[in-house]
Amino acid sequence: MSDHARTTDDAPEAEVQAAEMAHDDPAPEPPTPPDPPAEDEPPAAGSRRTWFRRRARDGDDPEASQATGVIPMPPDPDQPTGAIAMPARTEVGDDGPAPSAVRLRRQRKSLMRDREDMIFHLGGLTFELYRHGRLGEPVARHRAGMVAELDDAVRAIDDQLLAIQETRGKVIVQGPAEAGACLACRAPFYADARFCMHCGVRFAAVPAAGADDARRAGSAPTEGDA
Repeated sequence: MSDHARTTDDAPEAEVQAAEMAHDDPAPEPPTPPDPPAEDEPPAAGSRRTWFRRRARDGDDPEASQATGVIPMPPDPDQPTGAIAMPARTEVGDDGPAPSAVRLRRQRKSLMRDREDMIFHLGGLTFELYRHGRLGEPVARHRAGMVAELDDAVRAIDDQLLAIQETRGKVIVQGPAEAGACLACRAPFYADARFCMHCGVRFAAVPAAGADDARRAGSAPTEGDA
């Protein structure tokens, strides 16, 4: 048998074996598409984003080590600053210790000294802001409001000092009652005085009521004498 005949006879067997192998092996699965890129996850609740750059190492650019913070907003000029503590007002009839006039005067002197400093620095601050082109109305109004609060505190202290002065003026020291006036110099004298405080005249003792009646009875004429 020739080689061509042997090859022809083996062809069906090769096809059968190839079919059996294809039936036993599963078909290859299609390629899985790649996963989409993951989005940036939000930071955790406990983590805090820093607004400052990392500390510069030796040899790094010095400009990169500068902090880049957020400039705070200026305070509201129409709201009280609270930098000046108002003195506590205490009425005359209220319970508790009355304010001391010495302490109030000392506090007033300190506030007036602070007022002069604030007005001085307010003018300097306005000029510096004008030079740098940053002069704004809210900033000037805020500093002027601090001076106005200081004036209110000084006026409150003045009211308390006036109330203390009026209270002291109403206090009257009770002394001994006056008995009369000296016949020589018309100076008043007290009931227990024996001499005049002004001219030194000796006062006559006031006779008792019984002695006065006996003197009058002895000097009156009787019927037998008539």
